Formats: sequence, structure tokens, C-alpha cells
Amino acid sequence: MIRQSETIGAIAGALAKAQAEMKSAKKNQDNPYFKSVYADLASCYEACREPLTKNGIAVFQGIEDSIDGESVTLNTMLLHSSGEWLSSSLRMPLLKKDPQAVGSVITYARRYGLCAAIGLASEDDDAEGGMARPASPPVPKSQSGPRTASSAPSKTQQTKSPNATAKTPTAKDLLIKRLYYVLCNKEQGLGLEKSEVLTYVKNVLGRDVSGFADVTEEEIRLVGITAQDEVKHNKAGAA
Repeated sequence: MIRQSETIGAIAGALAKAQAEMKSAKKNQDNPYFKSVYADLASCYEACREPLTKNGIAVFQGIEDSIDGESVTLNTMLLHSSGEWLSSSLRMPLLKKDPQAVGSVITYARRYGLCAAIGLASEDDDAEGGMARPASPPVPKSQSGPRTASSAPSKTQQTKSPNATAKTPTAKDLLIKRLYYVLCNKEQGLGLEKSEVLTYVKNVLGRDVSGFADVTEEEIRLVGITAQDEVKHNKAGAA
């Protein structure tokens, strides 16, 4: 939900100036499970704090109490020196109820709530470019001229290999495999059962998911980053 003051002319102009001065947030955190890099909350604030402050805009983020105990709602508010303001809310589901899991969800929500409110993107934030789609195999050149005895396939060559029909893993298959690792590994992941994976994915995405055919590669990456943040919080709490 988006809310605003009666007038927003001053804050709109100030935000436009701030956005013109903002640099992209630097991707400074490794995600070993997905072999990718992403910008954490500190990097996002580093990219926007000075331009916002220079133009009289402050950021406030607060948590609302959850009525059902199944989610966390984060409010992000942009306050201008003129008294005008803009506010938006982001509701995130809770899979676990322990403090580390709640902290992970709040950090995740703060990062995405901030970036959405001020229009901040991370370096090379190109979803299509990050798909890592497998290259198409080269098309074999056709041979010209009549087939000779030496060029004709032998009976051994004509016999199909048992592995000839084996499916080559796609980029999405590899992402799913890594996601299962971070979610189900007892020591390095969250230790979920395989039967709980789709429930976790559904809760993070906030919609029904019957299988991974319903989930895009970018959504799988998003779930993986959420899980990794939760793993970090769990380890920090256990330390």
C-alpha cells in the first residue's frame, strides 16, 4: 500500500534530483550457493544516503505488529524537509518464528523496500543478462557428395548409446539443485525436509506454487538469497 501527504510537489522534485545523483548500489556480497553477487542493505544505503540527505530527504523504516503471527510488514517512509512525505508497505511471510529468521526477513524487506521507494538498482542489474542461458549447440554441416563405405555409419555407430537420450541440465535445473542444497543441507543450509521446499518457495514469493514449472529463474535466485540471509542470521545467533 502506498500513502502520501496532501501535496507531494516538493518531495517529488527533491527525489528526482536525488535520483539523478545516485550511483548504482555495488554488489558486495557473494552467494556461494548460486555463484552470484548481490548488493546488501549497507551497500544500498551507501549509494543513496548522500544524495537523499543533500536534497532534504530522510528515510524511516518501521515494523508493524503481525496480527496473524505469520508475516512481517515493513513500512518505508520518505520524509522531506517541507513536511511532505511518501510511504509504502511491504509484507513478507514468516516460515520460522525464531528471532534469527525474523531478523533475516526484516533485513531482506528493508533492502527491497528501500530500493523500491527511491528507485535504486544494483550494478549490472539485468535479469536477462543474469539468466546464464546455455549456448545453443552448433548445427552440424551437411556433407556433400555420395556417401562412401568409409563415411557410412557402422552398425556400432548406428546403435544408440544408453545415455544418448539423457537430458542435459538447463540453467534452471542447476539453480533448483543449488536451492535444494541451501534449503535442505543440515550443516550449511536451513535443514528443511525436501517436502518443505515448495512451501518455503511459496511463502517467500507470496503466491501459490505447485511446482518449479511455475517459478522463473529470477524468482529462484530471489528465494536463494532470502534463504542465504536466513542462514547467516542463524549462524550469527548461534555464535
